[in-house]
Amino acid sequence: MGSGYLTVVNNCLAISRDSKEVTTKNNTYLLVLADTFFAWDADTGTRKFEEKPYKIGDELYLSSTVFVYPNANITDQIKANWIDCGLDKGWLGGSTG
Repeated sequence: MGSGYLTVVNNCLAISRDSKEVTTKNNTYLLVLADTFFAWDADTGTRKFEEKPYKIGDELYLSSTVFVYPNANITDQIKANWIDCGLDKGWLGGSTG
């Protein structure tokens, strides 16, 4: 179980360790979310997790696994996003505890 703050890095949803720190690739993870637990609500600009809305800057608690590119073998789409986002670590989020 871990926690972090929702943020955006180069148009990518990410999670950072501290909401007051400047976002860098050393303290920020590309957020990879299980589709069955998360949904995007374009009308309100929020990410819904288990029916609870979260907006950028909110703290999120997730059971998770941290992984590092290029060692992560998830999907080709996620590998492509690493380059676009400028991040080299990811946070694979699941359900809350």
